[in-house]
Amino acid sequence: MNKISHIILLIFILITGSCANNQQQASEKNDDSIYTVAHIQNLSIVQPLKAIALLDTAEQEKRMTPFDISCLRSLVYHNGLSNYKRALMHGLKAYEMPESRELPERFLNLLELIADEYHTNGNYTESVRYCSEGLDMARQSSNKKSEANFHITFGPEFGISLE
Repeated sequence: MNKISHIILLIFILITGSCANNQQQASEKNDDSIYTVAHIQNLSIVQPLKAIALLDTAEQEKRMTPFDISCLRSLVYHNGLSNYKRALMHGLKAYEMPESRELPERFLNLLELIADEYHTNGNYTESVRYCSEGLDMARQSSNKKSEANFHITFGPEFGISLE
């Protein structure tokens, strides 16, 4: 009888250990989902400090590309913290990275943000330069939304009013 109870105890320990391991793996998978571009974009307005903390961890643990981290930092500083100089610094850092041009849609979004940052910081010459680059690219890719956004940023420089 003693052997049977030991066998049952051993089976119980194996099953329990297996379940705990599965829960740990599921937890790690869920943990990875917080280090996504979409998740951090969602936090950029409502929980910007949490987004910055996630980006710090993602950078330290290499869970995201440097390009994604710089783009997202720029977005968080712009949207959630209204720190436009820091947003511009991180946006320009992302702009300089070779991979920035690999995804045209993301690159257009980055150009929109940089142009807006320059405009907000009062450097209209640079804002116009990035708007021009973005307008050319938006027209080539037939991206009407980005084209419209560049016109909105570009317009006030030339006294164009939407009223």
